[in-house]
Amino acid sequence: MPKFRVKLAETTQYVIEVEAEDRDEAAELADEMYCSSSDPDAEYGASAWVREVSSVTCLREAVAHAV
Repeated sequence: MPKFRVKLAETTQYVIEVEAEDRDEAAELADEMYCSSSDPDAEYGASAWVREVSSVTCLREAVAHAV
C-alpha cells in the first residue's frame, strides 16, 4: 500500500478589541497584544478554525521524480 505525505494548513481567527486613534494603530496594538500573550486562545477566544489539506504527495512518486 503506498504511503502519502499530507500537509494540513490550519487558520485560526481571533477578535481583539483595542482603543486606538486609527486603523493602523489598532492593527499594530492588536498584533502586539496577540504576540505578547502566552495563551491567545484563553485570552481572546478563537472564533473560527479552518483546516484544509494543502498538498498530498505520494512518496513513491516523489522518489521516482527525484531520480
